[in-house]
Amino acid sequence: MANICEMCGKNKMKGNQICITRSQVSRRTIKHFEPNIQKTSLLDDGGNKRQVKLCTKCIKTLKKEDAAE
Repeated sequence: MANICEMCGKNKMKGNQICITRSQVSRRTIKHFEPNIQKTSLLDDGGNKRQVKLCTKCIKTLKKEDAAE
């Protein structure tokens, strides 16, 4: 199963992890950063509960929008 947010499409990212062994030499290895995906249940247009995978940033945004209404 892929860790992809169904709302914003956030998925795995790559970056460099730098290990400094001496003063001028640095080794670079590829490091993967995965988003914090959680399963949450939302109400769709018909009023039915549906389970979706969302990142925590999207969950926080949804809570703010619900509080504003």
